[in-house]
Amino acid sequence: MEYIVEQTRTFLENMQKSKWKKKGRLFTSAETAKFMSETFL
Repeated sequence: MEYIVEQTRTFLENMQKSKWKKKGRLFTSAETAKFMSETFL
């Protein structure tokens, strides 16, 4: 999971916020993603 979080940070740092937000690409925090994944186990 840490790899995915790092890749997401890199992506967001290299893309203009208005550009990815306009396309609906919003990202969930690592804590929320972990919680959500645990509910399906």
